[in-house]
Amino acid sequence: MRATTVWRAFGIPIAFMGTVAVSPVGAQDPPVVIRAEKVYTVTNGIFEPGEILLCGGKICEIGSQVMAPPEATVYEARVVIPGLIDAHAHLALDRSSRTRIPGPFTPEWRAVENLDLEDPMIQVALSGGVTSVIARSGSGIISSGQSVALKMKSTPGPSMILKPYVDLKMAVRPLINLRPGETPQTVMGWYATADDYFRRAELYLAQQETHTEGRTDELPEIDERLEALLPVIRGEVMVHAHSHYPSEIMMVLRLARKYGFIDRLALAHAEEVFPLIDLLSGTNIIPVIGPMMIVQYYNDLEPMNLLEELLDAGITASIQTDMSDQHFKDFREYGAFLVRHGLTDQEALEVMTINGAKAMMLEDRV
Repeated sequence: MRATTVWRAFGIPIAFMGTVAVSPVGAQDPPVVIRAEKVYTVTNGIFEPGEILLCGGKICEIGSQVMAPPEATVYEARVVIPGLIDAHAHLALDRSSRTRIPGPFTPEWRAVENLDLEDPMIQVALSGGVTSVIARSGSGIISSGQSVALKMKSTPGPSMILKPYVDLKMAVRPLINLRPGETPQTVMGWYATADDYFRRAELYLAQQETHTEGRTDELPEIDERLEALLPVIRGEVMVHAHSHYPSEIMMVLRLARKYGFIDRLALAHAEEVFPLIDLLSGTNIIPVIGPMMIVQYYNDLEPMNLLEELLDAGITASIQTDMSDQHFKDFREYGAFLVRHGLTDQEALEVMTINGAKAMMLEDRV
């Protein structure tokens, strides 16, 4: 085997295999072995020392010692960690088309149709160890459209698309000054507007099902806006809700319970979620915290690590960059920062990897 000594930390997507050995997927690339003093797998423990065998560019075995073919190239490393996952970013998108769609609720806008895979931020993300992201539109209106899950690659192409419609982006925030003259103009009208669209989508789905079952010959006229909500109602995608304050989060929870996506809900940013920890404990709701992670409430004397509080309560939590070039570069440093403020190494890796995959409903794939 050809040995190449590279003394640095590798970040590769190893965290989410159901087993330690998987079948090779192809033979385009020559076999590679990465030997490290320590290999973190997140879901299968730690190997000290450890080896990873890559076959055709895919991981096919991890362990203390792998069955490597003699022609494999060997790289030496000190530490290998899983590829990092950012469940809330805005890279690789041309978002100008969304602003041309009227109204406060535009779930029909599709990120996958507005991709810019030549975006240099993709390579910045890779340099920071980020291997998978959800690219999404901003938070100016109640629903700004469908997000896309991407696998970061050095060579852009359609194979980067993991899931074209991974979640519905929603946001609770004052709309005044963002779209003057449109309703609702305040947060108070948010729930009524969102509820009306979901109510109409449920009725639209019922009419489709009635036609499919042969109980009526009349098929409802295609409505792209309502069509975009059907995967949410059918349980096929997550809802990712931009929210900050407890009152905003409570509105989202009320809507989620009413329309059946309470177990497929991620709360973006959620800096003020701490007062609701008891309410979230025992649910499948995933707070995707960041960029602010250390918070201080009211008259508290000391700031707290919000991730630590959530994990201690048994809540699955992830982190995000919200995308900036510096945040992407520093993403893996977030783990060290969180450990310094109370997380264990394992917990820090989980919030940067598998918990982000759960926020995508792709934990068995990336």
